Amino acid sequence: MRTKFLLILTFLIIVSFLFAQRKEVEWKGKVKYENGIKVIKNPKNPLFGKIKFDLVEDLSIGSEEDENSMFYGGVKIGVDDENNIYVLDFGNCRIQKFDKEGNYIKTFGRKGQGPGEFEMPIDIYVDKNIYVLEFIKIHLFDKSGKFIRTIKPDNFVDSCSEMVNESFLAKVTSYRKEGRFSEIAILNSKGKIIKSIVDFPSPLRSIRKKGIVFGVFNPYEPRLYFCPLKGGKGIYGYSSRYRLFVINLKGKIELIFEKAESPSRITKKDKNKLINKYLKYRNKELKGKDIKLSKGDVKRAFVFPKYRPFYNEIMCDNLNNIYIRKLNSVLKKKKEITFDFFNSKGFYLYEIKIPEEPEIIGNGYIYTYIVDEAGYFKIKRYKIRNWDNIKKLSTFSLQD
Repeated sequence: MRTKFLLILTFLIIVSFLFAQRKEVEWKGKVKYENGIKVIKNPKNPLFGKIKFDLVEDLSIGSEEDENSMFYGGVKIGVDDENNIYVLDFGNCRIQKFDKEGNYIKTFGRKGQGPGEFEMPIDIYVDKNIYVLEFIKIHLFDKSGKFIRTIKPDNFVDSCSEMVNESFLAKVTSYRKEGRFSEIAILNSKGKIIKSIVDFPSPLRSIRKKGIVFGVFNPYEPRLYFCPLKGGKGIYGYSSRYRLFVINLKGKIELIFEKAESPSRITKKDKNKLINKYLKYRNKELKGKDIKLSKGDVKRAFVFPKYRPFYNEIMCDNLNNIYIRKLNSVLKKKKEITFDFFNSKGFYLYEIKIPEEPEIIGNGYIYTYIVDEAGYFKIKRYKIRNWDNIKKLSTFSLQD
């Protein structure tokens, strides 16, 4: 009798577990079509819940005593599919290539105005080739460091995708008589816009006093964000709405996905916190000079929408998974780094907390940098120990 009871109990436990597992992965969103384009309407809560990247540092590159790894003035990082690391070294106007073990391989690029030379590089993107962005120039190299060409766009390029068949996607800043705009466009190999996909106003906010102009950045103003995807595609969104668009090199929208999240109203406390913080910072900088900003000066420069933007960054990994960085309230004391994780099919799978500020996410690692007391930069790589589980579940689709 006891044995029979235990068998029944075991059976019920197994059935309950399987039911719970099935219930856990029951996606509660909707799939619709708009003009033939698939739209994934995700629910507010992630399918697989909240997780945290389990990180362990496994590589550090940077030394004041080694000329090949002495970085100053700023850095940007690129990583290829073989985990080779490319460090765009602002201070030395060069790119340093290291293998996956952190061993120095070679240097390419240098300060100057000639072919493959930089004056003020600002970003790097690595795919099949290497793209170095420099305001209204894009320098193109292969992975061996061989210089290919310099592209001179008509507009400032903030970020770009891989060039395929002599064209590429880019987020550009354009100036017109109506003002300043952020734009997603297709550019040809000479940097000319051959198709504009979408644009949004992107006004410059500033304070002018006694002949001096002070720039103002308000994190609560919505902005256009873009991230290149593998294969020359890209993803963009305007942060006042939780709606993202995957586009190809013909400018065609291939996928739209959304998340059902209610907007957060910007309070008076939010506004005062930002205004007072900026005022304190600027007046501290101006201490001892014959100029001082008033609260009224700053208030006029801060333009607030009714609601806080949903996010302030879009990142993608080597599998074309998409990470949307959530914008926290400025009143929140604990500054957490939280991303909504969508797979390449547009399904909202996780809310991920990341303990380190990521520059690159890919191949099971996070790459970032720190600045030491002397002002030198060190590249850090952290292994994501629970990456295999995340990778496995990221293949979810309604056909699974």
